[in-house]
Amino acid sequence: MEQAADKTVLVVDDEPNVRDYLAMILQDAGFNVVTAGDGVEALEIIKKKVPDFISLDLLMPKKSGHKLLHELRRSKQWSRIPVLIVTAHAQDELGKADLQDLLDSRVMSGPGTYLEKP
Repeated sequence: MEQAADKTVLVVDDEPNVRDYLAMILQDAGFNVVTAGDGVEALEIIKKKVPDFISLDLLMPKKSGHKLLHELRRSKQWSRIPVLIVTAHAQDELGKADLQDLLDSRVMSGPGTYLEKP
């Protein structure tokens, strides 16, 4: 059975406090954690070493989580990386349409769930 220390989680969020908090929780649980502040930075990290899991914010500068997830799902190499959308905008006008597109187009694998930031 694989241990958390054998797994790398990529936390992608443009809010430093959220990014650092999620990274701290995951590190305390024993995971290796890499962080990125936007989708462009995340893609560069993914190209160097594919993570085992991605925590992804939807609304970010440069490249949104919405665009990054579409790009990941189109790639044979990256399409099966588990992704959890973590967003504060699931119910407002800023992110609701992007989230609904991901759910409707089945870009989100599995049950198509997301986690709302408080």
